[in-house]
Amino acid sequence: MNGIKEAVDKGVNTAEKIANVLNIEHPLVKNFISIILPAISLPLPSLIGIYLTYSFFQMFKKENKPIPKDLKELEGLFKEFYNEFIKKWDEYIKASGVEPLTRIMMKINPEKAEEDKKRFLIGFKPTWNVIQQNVDIERDVYEEIKRKIKEEGKNIIILGDSGSGKTTLMMRLAYDLMKEGWHSFIGIGKIDTQKALAFLDEPEFANEKRIVFIDDVATRREETLNLVREIHTQGKEIIMVLVEQTARWQLKVKENLATYNFEKFKIALKDNEAKRYIQKYNGREEYIKVAGGIFPILVLLVSKRSESFEKAIDDFWNSLDEKEQQLMIPVLILSSYGVNYPYSIFEKVYPDSITILSNICDKEILSMEDDWLKTWHPLISKKIIEDRLKLRPEAI
Repeated sequence: MNGIKEAVDKGVNTAEKIANVLNIEHPLVKNFISIILPAISLPLPSLIGIYLTYSFFQMFKKENKPIPKDLKELEGLFKEFYNEFIKKWDEYIKASGVEPLTRIMMKINPEKAEEDKKRFLIGFKPTWNVIQQNVDIERDVYEEIKRKIKEEGKNIIILGDSGSGKTTLMMRLAYDLMKEGWHSFIGIGKIDTQKALAFLDEPEFANEKRIVFIDDVATRREETLNLVREIHTQGKEIIMVLVEQTARWQLKVKENLATYNFEKFKIALKDNEAKRYIQKYNGREEYIKVAGGIFPILVLLVSKRSESFEKAIDDFWNSLDEKEQQLMIPVLILSSYGVNYPYSIFEKVYPDSITILSNICDKEILSMEDDWLKTWHPLISKKIIEDRLKLRPEAI
């Protein structure tokens, strides 16, 4: 890799000429050089070398070709190194609590894009497939927030009621900024301040524009605020975007972050935003009033072409038989708190109900992703529990 970089620096800019300079005649090596040439003009971090070497060997697998004998030993050594590297890299990222969006996007399944779109359009929470397909609603405040970030270097707080579209807006900002060359990071769990800062300062990211997005701040208040303070104290050029429900921010976070260059945006679904969505999907304007400013309800109404939220829910709920409804209750209860049901636990609790579970998934009321059972937006799940099942919080 260093030899290729040195050749390019000297003005040698074709795969064949570089191979000659390096005195390597193997045609596959020339092919490898041509694959990585676009990246060579950039500073060449070690991760690019590892990723491109991986891509080189994967090329044989995709084309159903055997790896040549003179590369077989090298491929075995690299595979062993790569698997160990990925394991340690995963542990490193998990320990830090922040994950690069580029890496998240590499893990999404494009074959599920259409399924994710359908589920989003009946009130499920957004996935990165949804964002990538531009299925989400266009928000008036989007350009202003992006301008504050890019031109003024502002940190951002996004607040709103449940169902106002906070998480979807955050994901849209993260994805678009990534496409514009920023390193977008997503909070994925418990954030360790020192490990997160060390990760954000990795050579792959340190000299680039960095931005960290953290949703549900109230659930990790102290660690989030510690990260904010350390970034400020150390003078690091890292933008932070924090997202939370307005009531939970006021009750649990209760922190004035103005001294840390934060600007606050309170969002709600506006009528003109709802109209744009309705026009896009051929809905009726009366849905806007029925939805009451709650985006998941609006998309559900448009999808079901229903005159009321209750009718839309009944259409789904009544399509389930009694056993299916009983199985959905624990999933809905967890969903109402913003939590997905672990499939591995479901298997142990309901070992004889896997076929029934599959039937529910076929009715598009449930999906199974990465060992998690997912259903509607928490607000819709809560409505079903309270209005259809007549369960009150104390009963839950």
